[in-house]
Amino acid sequence: MFEKIFDLIKNNFKNPKLYVFLLVVLLTVLVLFPYIDSNLFYYNRVNDRIDILTKVSEINVEQIQENEILYNEYNSILTEIEKQSSGSIGSVFIKEADNTVNLIKFITGGVCLCAIKK
Repeated sequence: MFEKIFDLIKNNFKNPKLYVFLLVVLLTVLVLFPYIDSNLFYYNRVNDRIDILTKVSEINVEQIQENEILYNEYNSILTEIEKQSSGSIGSVFIKEADNTVNLIKFITGGVCLCAIKK
């Protein structure tokens, strides 16, 4: 399948219709992705989070606290989950107290403004 696509591109390399078609396909994907993400992938993510919450709630914390290796791993997993949720695209509009997130938002906003002005 991909070989046929690459052969088509290679054979029509200088054809401007090909670039217009690829641009239209790319823009269509970019426009439709938020719709697909919010209607299909969102529920999968919520179900995964519920499964994780169910499994974490079943863990016997007393046994984990008795074993130092398990306790360190448990804290590592919780820290990773916290970082993932705070760095997700859905948290863009949440006011962050983290200076790193504020700096990243400031820089990306400045880059977008510079791109628009040009």
